[in-house]
Amino acid sequence: DQKYIIGVDMAEGLPTSDYSVAVVLTLKDCIHVATLRGRLPVDVFTQKYEELGRKYNNAVIAVERIGHGSTALDILARLGYPKVYTHEDKRKGWVTSSKTRPHMVDTLAIAIRSQSLTTYDEVLIDEAMGFQYIDGKSQAPKDGHDDCLFATMVGLEVRGKPGVSPHHYHPS
Repeated sequence: DQKYIIGVDMAEGLPTSDYSVAVVLTLKDCIHVATLRGRLPVDVFTQKYEELGRKYNNAVIAVERIGHGSTALDILARLGYPKVYTHEDKRKGWVTSSKTRPHMVDTLAIAIRSQSLTTYDEVLIDEAMGFQYIDGKSQAPKDGHDDCLFATMVGLEVRGKPGVSPHHYHPS
């Protein structure tokens, strides 16, 4: 059976907020096979990517746990989702911080340059093309988005972790 990872970047779900995005990658070959993107309430979006995870062989789901991600993680627990990424600090979810962000950006850049990430998602490609350093921080331009990028970065980071990596993966 093919194994998958879903990287999730949660947003507020308001019509003017950022997008919530869930990106599905194959664990072994890092092929981007699906994207769920929308401005939906946290509970609705979480239920949708939980269903997506089940469709993709109970994929490991890695949610950025800061902000609305913590609510999403509570919802996944209530739904009984079997494979939620647990960080090395023993808490569910991924943490994007000033410490992890540079590594995330570098990992994505290397994956793109080395062509080890395969994607045909036009939104993701557009976000990558517009991503830049502004005031010393890598981010989308003022009127742009980076939600698909961050969901992908979460997936790429978690994909290489023990217990998730194709070299460390142990079915539960």
